[in-house]
Amino acid sequence: GWRTNRFRAVRSPRTRSGFSATGEPMPKDKRLYMTFPIDFDEHPKVALLSDAAFRAFVSMNGYSRRQKLDGRIPAALATKKWKPRVLAELVASHSERPLVLLAGDTYVLRSYADHQFTNEDEAELHRVRAEAGKAGGEAKAKALALARETDQQNIARSESRSELDDQDLNMSGRSNETADRQTGNWPAQVERIIELI
Repeated sequence: GWRTNRFRAVRSPRTRSGFSATGEPMPKDKRLYMTFPIDFDEHPKVALLSDAAFRAFVSMNGYSRRQKLDGRIPAALATKKWKPRVLAELVASHSERPLVLLAGDTYVLRSYADHQFTNEDEAELHRVRAEAGKAGGEAKAKALALARETDQQNIARSESRSELDDQDLNMSGRSNETADRQTGNWPAQVERIIELI
């Protein structure tokens, strides 16, 4: 985005998701969130709410999410957290499809599951992540096994090469001795031993 300094507008450094402007990894935000459309405050049912009712509606969504109530708040609890007048305003927000329903002794946030993360969503996410973790673990185990097998094969090849190299050295050493004897290029110590014999 753009930011302004004292003299001119300058472009802010772009950051990758999960990284700060300096490139350092940012800690993962583990807080819970609510989701509302950006223009939900302009919806006809919401726009007519009093400030207290609007705040109560948002607060009810957050409370339901934190407490894992799936949009169903017991009336005894709701009347302690929010004023009965405000709850009545939410229930009367629409004649057919109000924002909040009073079903027996429970206040129900209508369409909660359409907008907020439910217990079922959380269970599904947990299942998907567990499967991904299992698949990742299996892939890692296969990769490690393949790496070990490759290492063992490389060690075996290396050992067989060194044995062949030793044999080559022994053979080349013998052929060099024979060639040295024939050409007379013996080391001085060998010549003395020969003279002593």
